[in-house]
Amino acid sequence: MIKFFRTIRRKLLTENKVSKYLLYAIGEIFLVVIGILIALQINNLNEANKLRVLEKDLLGEVRNGLKYDLTQIKDAIAFQRISINSQDILVDWVDGKIDYHDSLGFHFLHSVFNRIMMFKGAPYETLQQIGLQIVKNDNLRNQISNLYEMEYQNINWWQQDFELIKSRFRNSFADHGFEYKNLKDRSDGYILPVKTLEVQTDPNYIFDLKTVRAVLHIFTNFIMVDVQKEIEQTIEMISQEIDDE
Repeated sequence: MIKFFRTIRRKLLTENKVSKYLLYAIGEIFLVVIGILIALQINNLNEANKLRVLEKDLLGEVRNGLKYDLTQIKDAIAFQRISINSQDILVDWVDGKIDYHDSLGFHFLHSVFNRIMMFKGAPYETLQQIGLQIVKNDNLRNQISNLYEMEYQNINWWQQDFELIKSRFRNSFADHGFEYKNLKDRSDGYILPVKTLEVQTDPNYIFDLKTVRAVLHIFTNFIMVDVQKEIEQTIEMISQEIDDE
């Protein structure tokens, strides 16, 4: 092709057709520019395709991590509702609404249980290292960022605060000399107070019990349930982004 253009140029020059040569030269420059632009466009498209593939791969990893988190938080909510139920029964007992029975040992034991959430943060950290701007969908990018930066942080703060409250509540067990049985098996394990009446009427124990119940209730049925919904929504948004093509 280059040899062909050179032949035309030489012919125009030898025939002394300067005006036609100038027009030809302009046309040749124009074709070269068009070729460069086309090459750049193709290169840009290739780069965009590579970025899109990387974006989908990263979003897929985030979705897998969120599916794990969703299972964990559902299990935690179910587990903590068992503890809340035991706390409700003990509150009824200290308020004199039910009589004491050794079956309360199960509820004494479960009144101090909760599940610590450990979210999978590695996929989001990788996304941050690559750059959040790789997620072109603004709504999805904001949803993911809000979930990890706000909602998960909120869960962590609540867990830290609850551990402090629960620790104080556990100290009241030592104050009253509870007997511990079969703690390795929570289904059969139990703890019973040595002096039942002292526990039932101790204002410190009653205050700590009701505080733990109130905090765990809010944490489980409001904070954690809301985060569960945010996780489900984020998974759905990611699926729509990477599966609908």
